[in-house]
Amino acid sequence: MTDSMRKVVLTAAPQATAEVLREEILLRDGENSYLGSEDDLIERLGVSRPTLRQAARILEQENLLVVRRGVNGGLFCRRPDASAVTHATAVFLRSRHASVQEVFDTRLLVEVECAALAAKAPRAEREEAMRTVEGHDFHLAVARLSNNTVNVMFVDVLINVAESLRGGLTGHHSSPETDRAHARIRKAVLDGDADAAAARMRRHIEAAKDVVAAQAADLGL
Repeated sequence: MTDSMRKVVLTAAPQATAEVLREEILLRDGENSYLGSEDDLIERLGVSRPTLRQAARILEQENLLVVRRGVNGGLFCRRPDASAVTHATAVFLRSRHASVQEVFDTRLLVEVECAALAAKAPRAEREEAMRTVEGHDFHLAVARLSNNTVNVMFVDVLINVAESLRGGLTGHHSSPETDRAHARIRKAVLDGDADAAAARMRRHIEAAKDVVAAQAADLGL
């Protein structure tokens, strides 16, 4: 147990208990790390059962915790994925009447730089990452090669938000042209050509943006 798993007083609010547990979870490395049984945590934290359960619900909503009942049950760490961020971001942007074209503009800022950085990654990492991925996973693989966790999160969220905002419009869905664009970017990354990788990623995203804009115009959107 780390120092962050400090005692909280019996009358502490569920939010305070959740904060202690949140810090402990974020310090752990890996999915499904065992925090302890309910009884164990009640004793160690010095809180009541209702307080611990309310704190657990807060962390479950944040996708940081899984509570398992029965034999071998207890509280387990969880690594959140981008889905919650994507949903909240899509709702926020729709409430501000953001357009899918604006999302593509932001993708250009992030993904063009990711492509350039990907081409500079160690060759073995490039070969492994570029082996078989396509579609959304291709863009994530390029982002991961940038060796920047924030880039990966933004690319994942932005692609999913674009999907949410554009409804029935296509854009980046699989097509022969998308496959050819990915192949050109892949070659530049594997060749270690940062300028070509960036330029090809820019053309690819701009082409998808143009397709979506044309479809929206045809539908009167």
